[in-house]
Amino acid sequence: MREKIELLIHFICTMAKLLKPGGVKVVMAEAMATKQQLIIMNRGNSRAPNLNSFDRFLFGF
Repeated sequence: MREKIELLIHFICTMAKLLKPGGVKVVMAEAMATKQQLIIMNRGNSRAPNLNSFDRFLFGF
């Protein structure tokens, strides 16, 4: 039930944004920003390679 209420509130807020002047651009920008955030969050964090002592010495030198 709570999810339905949150969805309804979000829908009302989105409709209010659409009714303002330039509202379509605002909603599109918000959607693009959210999509970019999801892409960044789902990106895998690559780890540093395992280096042995000689490699560390060589790179440090």
